[in-house]
Amino acid sequence: MMNIYTKFIFRLPSNVGRLLLQQQQKINSSIPLLTTSIREASTGSALEYDAPNAYKLHMLDQGPSTHVSCTRDEGLEFYRKMQVVRQMEA
Repeated sequence: MMNIYTKFIFRLPSNVGRLLLQQQQKINSSIPLLTTSIREASTGSALEYDAPNAYKLHMLDQGPSTHVSCTRDEGLEFYRKMQVVRQMEA
């Protein structure tokens, strides 16, 4: 069974797609989860993403939450603010 990320890879030129697929399999990346979540969120009201191995903890028993959720309106607001900051930096 191919996931969305695998289908995307096969649309790339053969050498690029093969290298990306090999790298993704080596590091067991969470990219397919994110891609699937984004596609499902485009029809829904909220985007939710879990990053299970996002942090390496040092001398901590418990780290920050690895669960992120964002509604469509919040995402658009983040995007607008990001564009304003980029324009001010230029």
